[in-house]
Amino acid sequence: MRLFQEVVVPPGIKFCYTCDTDEPHRPLTDNEKIWLKNQTGHKNVDGYFMCEAPKCQSAHRI
Repeated sequence: MRLFQEVVVPPGIKFCYTCDTDEPHRPLTDNEKIWLKNQTGHKNVDGYFMCEAPKCQSAHRI
């Protein structure tokens, strides 16, 4: 007996904590990675993605 139903999320769709919904996300550009490294002090920001919702544009670690 299954207690939870498996939800299949399309590729590129991830939960955005700013929008509080599932939204399309894309990898950061090289310039965005440089900016984020300077802002966070992290050496590696490959785990971050940019929300593509029209009024969001927030970078999230996923």
